[in-house]
Amino acid sequence: MDSTAATVEKFKFLGCFISQDLKWVTHIDSIVKKAQQRLYFLRQLKKFNLPQELLRQFYSAVI
Repeated sequence: MDSTAATVEKFKFLGCFISQDLKWVTHIDSIVKKAQQRLYFLRQLKKFNLPQELLRQFYSAVI
């Protein structure tokens, strides 16, 4: 059972991206992208003149 493990540039472990060079760039980029997407949805919901409480609930649920 001699087998070698594949080498990868990055992988996700316990929610954190770990890169081959052990830098945080990939992880931070992932978090920023996710936050931008969720804030975009919040801005879209705001255009429909929804009550502030509903917008707060959305914010608390996804951000």
